[in-house]
Amino acid sequence: MPLTVVETYSEDLAAMFRYFQTTGLDIDTAALHAAHPGVEWQTVEDWAAGQPWELWACKEV
Repeated sequence: MPLTVVETYSEDLAAMFRYFQTTGLDIDTAALHAAHPGVEWQTVEDWAAGQPWELWACKEV
């Protein structure tokens, strides 16, 4: 999902995704996955694609 679309829902969420894309995190994902094999790992992109964005837009904050 393009960040411009995410921004229409939440500027904070878009800022977080932008940070992940530009700066990223310095973590050993292979070791993390190995230490927690029962977790169904997914990318941020896959997570975002599965979110009901149209429902989130209707929620009152």
